Amino acid sequence: LRRNFQGYTDDTAPVLIGLGAAESSFLPRDSHDGGRGLFQITAPPEAALLRARQQLGISRLDFRDPRQNAYLAAATLRHYLDEMHDDLFLALLAYNIGPRNGGLRTIMQRYGARDFFTIQPYLQHLPRDYPIRVLTAALAFRVFDQTGALPRFEDGDNARVIQSLGIPGLD
Repeated sequence: LRRNFQGYTDDTAPVLIGLGAAESSFLPRDSHDGGRGLFQITAPPEAALLRARQQLGISRLDFRDPRQNAYLAAATLRHYLDEMHDDLFLALLAYNIGPRNGGLRTIMQRYGARDFFTIQPYLQHLPRDYPIRVLTAALAFRVFDQTGALPRFEDGDNARVIQSLGIPGLD
């Protein structure tokens, strides 16, 4: 999976891997809510479709192809990062919500929410913990990538080592 993210920054690859872990546990499949593949793509923005097709040099995307699904997920996340002014928490929520109910931006406008904190009361039926799940998996990937293991946080100097690596996307 990692080679699908060549050309992305060191911060982006772990976040995308965190997305794959949160979305499908790396088991590509179709879900009951219409998600497809590793990154459970439902209805990506047209700009993301275009960007992924251009990066791959193809005219039509196959959402079930893991490589194409990964590029589309990266382009979709980039779209939501742009839409949410590089706020990673809001971009991850937007990715998870997708176009449902007009998307996160519409929900925020409807209720006058400005940030991750002020949108919380309006996400009662949506997974508010989604960004945390993605970033937890991203951190686990970074720790394993850097240390070759997933050490116990509470043992020895591990807490300091893990903290020094930083959370991908937030450093």
